[in-house]
Amino acid sequence: MDLPMSGSFWMLSDGTSAIASNQNDKKTPDMHDQISSFERDAGSIGVLISGVSCDRKFHRCNVEGKNRSNKSGSYWLDISDEGIVFGWAKNWTTDEEISFTGVHEISAEIRRNIDLKRVEFERMREQEAVKGLAESMQRWSAAHSCSAHIYLEKKNIPVQEDMRHEGSLLLVPTYDEKDNVIAWQSISSDGSDKKYCKYFPYKKHAYYRFLGYADTIYIAEGMATAYAVHASTGATVYSCFDAGRLSACSSFVRSKYPDADIVIAADNDSGGIGQTKAKSAAASVSGYWFAPSDTGKDWWDVWHEKGSEFVRQELHIDKEAVTEKIDKTVASINGKFSNLPKPPYPINEIADWIMTTMPTPHIDIAIMSAWAMVGAFSGRKDSFLKNPPSVIMTLLAINGAGKDTLSKAMNRVIDALLEAQSKGVVGQGTFDAKVSYDARHINSFRPSNPSMGTAQMATEDNTRLSGIRLTSEAGLSKQSKAGDGANVRASALQNSAKDAYGQLYYPATRGGASPAFGVPYTVIDESTPETYVSGMMSDVASGAAARGLMIRIDVSKSGATNYLADFGDVPDNILYIFHKMIEEAVRGEKRKADRVEFSEYADEMEKNGTDNFISDVPVPMELRRMFRPDDGAIAIIKELAAYQDTIRGENVSNDATLEWAHAVRRPQLIFRLALIAARTRVTMTGEDCSVTGEDMKAAMLFVDECHRVSTANSSDYDNKYNRAAISLREWISLQFSKPAPTKIFMKHGTNEMFRTRSMPYSVLGACGATAWKKIISEICEQNGKSPITVFKEVSAIGSASNYWTIEQDGTTLKLI
Repeated sequence: MDLPMSGSFWMLSDGTSAIASNQNDKKTPDMHDQISSFERDAGSIGVLISGVSCDRKFHRCNVEGKNRSNKSGSYWLDISDEGIVFGWAKNWTTDEEISFTGVHEISAEIRRNIDLKRVEFERMREQEAVKGLAESMQRWSAAHSCSAHIYLEKKNIPVQEDMRHEGSLLLVPTYDEKDNVIAWQSISSDGSDKKYCKYFPYKKHAYYRFLGYADTIYIAEGMATAYAVHASTGATVYSCFDAGRLSACSSFVRSKYPDADIVIAADNDSGGIGQTKAKSAAASVSGYWFAPSDTGKDWWDVWHEKGSEFVRQELHIDKEAVTEKIDKTVASINGKFSNLPKPPYPINEIADWIMTTMPTPHIDIAIMSAWAMVGAFSGRKDSFLKNPPSVIMTLLAINGAGKDTLSKAMNRVIDALLEAQSKGVVGQGTFDAKVSYDARHINSFRPSNPSMGTAQMATEDNTRLSGIRLTSEAGLSKQSKAGDGANVRASALQNSAKDAYGQLYYPATRGGASPAFGVPYTVIDESTPETYVSGMMSDVASGAAARGLMIRIDVSKSGATNYLADFGDVPDNILYIFHKMIEEAVRGEKRKADRVEFSEYADEMEKNGTDNFISDVPVPMELRRMFRPDDGAIAIIKELAAYQDTIRGENVSNDATLEWAHAVRRPQLIFRLALIAARTRVTMTGEDCSVTGEDMKAAMLFVDECHRVSTANSSDYDNKYNRAAISLREWISLQFSKPAPTKIFMKHGTNEMFRTRSMPYSVLGACGATAWKKIISEICEQNGKSPITVFKEVSAIGSASNYWTIEQDGTTLKLI
């Protein structure tokens, strides 16, 4: 290829040996500007280039946060016939990369030629990689088993039987998911020079490991750090070699150890890369992450300076502690699903029984159903710290997961109670002539029918002591209209707004009363997290998104199928629990005919079946009970208050995120669940009306697991980068929906771009005040980043979500 300029194509950062084009030739781009721009873009991902060469070769270079001998950055540059610099750079430590074109406004033909040269270069690189890796593995085969090495002695690491040496170099193997050696890393005697073998393949899926116990799996960056953690804890520890590979290694470890706790033992990098990548990796697998307190230190440094005991203490997991030091992060949307804790007595007995009745048993569904059932029978007469037993629970599960378990279990218990009452005997107790409830009371606890329309649902709710309502995913789809009188979404909204729909369709409920006698639980059978985000996450700032609890079911963890499971009788102990709970729940509840104003119509209402319960009948004061905390509960209440005060004090920006909503609503939900647990136990045992520390702990575990799952499923909503990408996609789609490009578009773009739905950043930057620009501006202000940097980050998120593809220049988006 004839190059447009002669001489050495070198450009140093200080400007020496720079070859610039003739400034009077307006058709030739300025070489100095292009290469300076490339250096800046490479620097934005931490790649530090002290000199740039446009020689169409692959170069290694330094990266931010590593010593000068570390060559974890790479780049290549080429130059077109027209004098346009183009190429690529990557930070192998963070796994970030850029694609670069020195001039944005070029013709389609020039861009096509540049793209062809990129493809040609990548094809050449692939061919070299195959050859280079074969040479590397030949070197591995020829290397000798290692019996001792200066670097290992310096680090106080015993020689591992799979290590080798080549001259003065220590060779550490890297394994893939199937434990095959796929490459290696060489380490010099003083540890200053660490290199991967030539053309290290599949680095995201390469690791080294020290095997130990597997209850908790640790993941570290370097091999020495991994050994320090292994020596301190005795646990299995994986080394992924670089911070950029923490997430990929974590995903592999989660698939291999689905029930283990995963802890990222991060480096405390001065630039924050190790901490950021560790937090993201922990979030993707519902794990934990910890970094040493001293800047620039890793866990080998801590082990070397302070010993194993100190490392063990620093890496200890206390799941019940409410403290910033233990930072349990949340799962991503596609990450870990629910893992609910076992409930206290007697709710645990109900959950165990429900499991035996399920054709495809799933412990999370059984636990959630048990809590919902005892909550529905709890009534409305009791409170704890002025918090009634009222909790909304949401279930996300795909079709066939067993979402109808609650309805089946509830109806089986009610049918069994009716049969037992007709016979006069129930389980451990006996019905006598003075029993305080009848068949109508028992039937009033059946869940509302999911097929009912809004008006019928509101009417039915006022005949029931139970507040359980089952709605289907169809009613919560993005296309649903809440005003549709036959739409089940209306019933979900009715529950959230208490008596809004009841007042409209059932005049007797007007006056601000709750539409149901029992506890207003809602169980929403939902199939996708996207629908949850759009339908239930609409108002984070008000706290509405955190007033309920969500469980998401992983169907892969269902037990063996047994279609005959639900043919057995309800056991006596389960029947007796609900017999006692009904007796307690109906105390003081009245029907319509019992009201003075309806007394003259009592016979008629009895005859035509309209003698319903109505929600504006208050419970007599003498029947209400206030549960009080014992010493253990008081200690936890003080801890919750202190934590909440800390969270409030840190919110200097007044941002109302989902995490904020969870934090401020968490105590309220814990109080309510603790009351349900205490009331169920007191009803069975006859103890004093107190909430214990154990009740509080059980409630905390349940609430925190539900919050983890809720945050995971709502991260698309709560992440400003994601919201910016969604808003940007909507704006771009609107522009391309027009019959012809706008004047702004034509000023910076072309008809060809409009036809192919390609939007350059120059057009986006020229547009006025838009929603997506406002979000990007907020991100810039909060993180101290430039608009173009944030735009590229948002673009990458949109590309990963298949909103658009990013053109080779890195600043043009093409809608999919």
